[in-house]
Order: sequence, then structure tokens, then C-alpha cells
Amino acid sequence: MGHFIDNQLLYQTNPAIKQRYLNERPFTAEIGQACPGAIGRWVGWRIVGRYHDEHSGVGIADLMRNADARQIFEQSGYKGQKD
Repeated sequence: MGHFIDNQLLYQTNPAIKQRYLNERPFTAEIGQACPGAIGRWVGWRIVGRYHDEHSGVGIADLMRNADARQIFEQSGYKGQKD
């Protein structure tokens, strides 16, 4: 999570940059060889899952209509994977 925050990537809209973290690849070179490809999808899944844990009254249809990524992230309380 620190890589995404340190490099201001959480709300990135540039398709070329986004594809580095969303597309399938053997690893995410920008982070390191131990980091799997498509790591952005995994992190996004974790953020949305955490948001739903915190807001269980929000249905999936309502969540999908919410285009405010910043709100979802901030209200999720997601801080990264706990070891």
C-alpha cells in the first residue's frame, strides 16, 4: 500500500500507468519481483471488501453506482495487509 501512497497512484487516471498495476504480468516491476502482476486489482478488492465490512447496509448495486473512489477508500479504513 505504501508504494501506491508514496507515488500518489491511488487516484491515477493515466491509462498507461494504471495498466502497470491492473494487467496480468509475471510480476510488478515497479514494486519488485516478489510482487505479483495485477496487484492493483487485488488491492482494490481488499479496499472494497473493507468498505463493505464497515458499511454492510450499502448494497452492491449502490456501491457500484458510487464513482467517488476517494470516498470509498477513505471510508473503508483500509491501511494495507496486516501480517
